[in-house]
Amino acid sequence: MNKKELSVNQPIVSETNFYWLFWIFVLFSVMGFVFESFANLIEFGHFHNRQGLLYLPFSQIYGIGAIIIIITTRWIKKRSVFFLYIFCCIFGAFFEYIFSYIEEIWLHSTAWDYSTMPFNIGGRTNLLFALAWGFVGVAIVKWLYPLSMKIVGMLRGRKAIVLTWVLFIILSGDIILSSAMVYREYERIQHIPPSNIFDEFLDKNCPESVVEKTYPSLRFSIDK
Repeated sequence: MNKKELSVNQPIVSETNFYWLFWIFVLFSVMGFVFESFANLIEFGHFHNRQGLLYLPFSQIYGIGAIIIIITTRWIKKRSVFFLYIFCCIFGAFFEYIFSYIEEIWLHSTAWDYSTMPFNIGGRTNLLFALAWGFVGVAIVKWLYPLSMKIVGMLRGRKAIVLTWVLFIILSGDIILSSAMVYREYERIQHIPPSNIFDEFLDKNCPESVVEKTYPSLRFSIDK
C-alpha cells in the first residue's frame, strides 16, 4: 500500500485523541438532544425545545457527561451491571449538580430547577433523575459507546480531518454565541446598556424573544 492509499484509508480516530473526544462529544450531544426532546414530548404532549445551543441540535451536557463516564468507568466495565448502575447514579447526580452550579456562576442562569421535586439537592439534582442517570450511564457504556465507535471508525483520511475541523469551528462559534447571548440577556435584565459592538449585535439579533424560544426553561439567578 502506498502513502496516498494509506492517507485515504487511515482512520482518524483512536481512543482519547482529539478526534475521538470531538466526535464522541458530537454524537452524544445529538443523542442527548433527541432523548430530551422525546422525553418532553411524552411528558408534556408537545415538543419542548431542549436545545443547548442557539443553532445546532445539541444538548452538550450529555456530550460532556458521556466522555467522562466512558473514561471513568473503564476500570469497572467488567464488574456487575448493578455496580456500574450505582456508580452512574452517583456520578450523574454529582455531574448535574456541578454543571448547574457552574452555569449559575458563569452565566447567572439555570437551565433546570428541580426544587419542586422530592429528594432534590438545591434544586440542581434529585433522586429520580439520579436513578435515570444510572440507566443512561449503563446504556452508554454497554451499548451506545460501542455503536458510536463503529460510526466514528468510518471517518478516514484527509476529507474526514477537514470535515472535523469545519464542524469544530462551526460548533465553537455556536457555543461562544450561545453563551454570550445568555449572558447579555442577564445584563439586559440588569438594565446594563451595550458596551461594545458585539453587545449591540446581540441586542439586535438575539433579543429576549430569541432567548426564550431557544431556552424556554432558562431562569436567571436574579429572579430568585
